Amino acid sequence: MVKSILQTPSRLIIKSILIGGLMLLYMPSVSADGRTNRPGFDANRLEIALRAIGDALLREQSDFLTPLPPLSRREEIDWRMRLPTAIALDPDLLTQTTVRKLSSTGVSEVLVTVHPVGKENIVYGFSLDYTSEHTLPCLGRRLPVAEYEIVFRFSPPVATSGKLSAYPWIVLGLLLPIVWLIGRHRRAVANMENETVLLEIDRTRNELQVGRERIDLTEKETQVLSLLLEHPGKVVTRQRLTEEIWTAEGVITDRSLDVYISRLRKKIGALDHARIVTVRGKGYALEMDQSSA
Repeated sequence: MVKSILQTPSRLIIKSILIGGLMLLYMPSVSADGRTNRPGFDANRLEIALRAIGDALLREQSDFLTPLPPLSRREEIDWRMRLPTAIALDPDLLTQTTVRKLSSTGVSEVLVTVHPVGKENIVYGFSLDYTSEHTLPCLGRRLPVAEYEIVFRFSPPVATSGKLSAYPWIVLGLLLPIVWLIGRHRRAVANMENETVLLEIDRTRNELQVGRERIDLTEKETQVLSLLLEHPGKVVTRQRLTEEIWTAEGVITDRSLDVYISRLRKKIGALDHARIVTVRGKGYALEMDQSSA
């Protein structure tokens, strides 16, 4: 699999274009004025959010029992909420609750106006633009006790930025799969290198070679590790190790072999594919992962 990726770069480009094209099919289409041609917002979800606003206004008056009348609606953009009782309406609460409750409904812009019931004059109002910054009036002025009707006028949903272009989506749709394929290629090369890592001992220099890394060994460490490496995964008895390495010298203690095994373990401890294990009552074995064997 690694070779096919290395030898056919044109296939990577073709795959990138195909994947990028598929991504573009799922991207929102953008018109010339930067507005996204998305379907309208969910009317049921929007009505629930509006009723939550009315409920918050009533609860602020300690009214937990009076039901909120149904909202009247003119097409999709005009919703009217008549509060069931006379209240001293708090503009701060209305503004903050509206900002919070409508933020997740998919609306882009809303104009909110407050009217005394049966009158057209506006006693309070503000606009929210979820694609840029909100336009809010002075807050902190509670309205007098009266029966109020709140009108919410919405604009169709737009993208999160008022000046989006189709080009960033095209570039993103092409770049993401290319980046993904490059990462896949690098992981494949790394896996191939890991699979070819071998343990080799240079007896003349007393060095352990692990790929490009070299680990210095003493002469005795070289002899012990060489004997273990000749039989990877198999037990080499203590007797054999001592006889082949120390007997000719005529000087050996019970701890000599253990000392060199301990030193070797420290030197190859950083390797994640090779380790020296103790087989109790028998000897030692050099265990190696199959990929490096």
